[in-house]
Amino acid sequence: MANIVIIHYGGVKVEGKYKTFVFYEGLIESLRKNGNNVMEIITNDFLVQPWGGTNKLKLKINRNKLINDVVVFNPDLVISFNNSSIDGLEKILKCPIAIWSADHFYHFNDLEKLKTNKDRFIFFCAQSGDVADCQRIVGASPDKCFRVKPATSVQSDFIHEKVNNIIFIGSPFGSHGEKENLHKHKKEFVELGKKLIKKDGNVEDLVRQYEEISDIQQTILDFGSAANRTSVLSHIASLGLNIHGGDGWLDIGLDSSLDIFNSYNPKQIYSVSQTQDAYNSSKIGININHSQAKTGFSWRVMDILASSSVLVSNYSPDLVEELGEELSREVIYHSPREAYEICLKFLNDEDLREKIVRQSNEIVEKFHTWDIRIKEIEKILQLGLVGMDKKKGTYALLEAKKYTKIFSLRMSSMNTDSLTFRKILFFILPHGIVMNLHIVKGLLMEVFCFIFPYGIVKNIRNGSVLSDGKMYESSKLNASNFNDIENLIMRVIRFISPYGVVKIIRVIKKNKTSLFK
Repeated sequence: MANIVIIHYGGVKVEGKYKTFVFYEGLIESLRKNGNNVMEIITNDFLVQPWGGTNKLKLKINRNKLINDVVVFNPDLVISFNNSSIDGLEKILKCPIAIWSADHFYHFNDLEKLKTNKDRFIFFCAQSGDVADCQRIVGASPDKCFRVKPATSVQSDFIHEKVNNIIFIGSPFGSHGEKENLHKHKKEFVELGKKLIKKDGNVEDLVRQYEEISDIQQTILDFGSAANRTSVLSHIASLGLNIHGGDGWLDIGLDSSLDIFNSYNPKQIYSVSQTQDAYNSSKIGININHSQAKTGFSWRVMDILASSSVLVSNYSPDLVEELGEELSREVIYHSPREAYEICLKFLNDEDLREKIVRQSNEIVEKFHTWDIRIKEIEKILQLGLVGMDKKKGTYALLEAKKYTKIFSLRMSSMNTDSLTFRKILFFILPHGIVMNLHIVKGLLMEVFCFIFPYGIVKNIRNGSVLSDGKMYESSKLNASNFNDIENLIMRVIRFISPYGVVKIIRVIKKNKTSLFK
């Protein structure tokens, strides 16, 4: 079968390591089950800015070694989410590279570079609206853009004890960035925000009008997401809510809703087994889309639909398309108040809840498992991805520490050794010295200055040395500043003479006309 590289940004970090999210785990395990070998790269520890930024590798990463391992793997296909990848990989490899949209195109890495080389890639579009946006924003031809819907590996379990009324698994999103822009561009941001609330203008026009606001595309796409989620969750919290996600929920809870603060559970849920257990142990799984999901819906929707938890979600055209009009009327809300009423209805009617869940499970089993999705991808790419003998493929996760350059490792070791040495030194030094280190340092600096060349010490003390060790032009010797060559020679002598000697001579020779003035 095929060798496949999966490259993506990681949103969950546990004990210092980025974890494979439920969506990616489901995709990877289904590919392996069909006999494909998978290499996974989580870009956070490799790239300078892995999400909505650049594919430039961090300075500490050994690019040659990383590229070599990917080439040796001999991939038949690379799937990169949001174009978070390794810069230049498309030039080195000859295999197809699919760019799968996890977010809107304005959140892609190196979007402008992607536009210039768009014909090299195939685009998988999660939302129905993404297909048109891919052609309009990226400039991709229609035969390069394909609708590939989300899928899930979650399995329903009706026997599982229901310990939660309502569960929400997700982040609070970009309130921090919104607040930063609000304070930097208060007048413009307020004006923009009111237009977004009124839906006055499209993204491209608003970007041109408010280009002075940093990350304007992302600001427009993220606008209001945190507020919308906070409002809905605050309304339903009294029904028994359990929130899992980033620590940002605690900040939001303290700022605006103690109900949300009280509903927050710090346990990280990211794997297939954890997600499956969380939804199967809850009566209701709530979905609140990010504002960038213009026509589509979150990946969590498929996970909820596949479980024994009933889905309650805000409106999206793509979701209505999947569920049908009748089922949509039962589970879709259009306001926080309606979300509360639908949740209350399901909590009070177990039979209705089970009926909706079974209908939802059937939809997933027919159309949205990962095995079904892989067959669709196989057809698009004309690449064998579905094995007949069912021999499970191999899996390798590339970790950044394996590709850290030797000098970075040495520096890390030096930092650790220096800290240990410092602790030992403090332990054996007299108490008086340790408690007055600032005075000791000052005395040592004076001794150092006394014996060091005068010109260098003067420039250091005046702050005239740049970070790279170069002096400002004003501190450089310039013959045009002197009346004659004799003065220039004497200044050179003074520049290289010990600082202490120059100071002593100045005390002795108080005459202001001295050569050492």
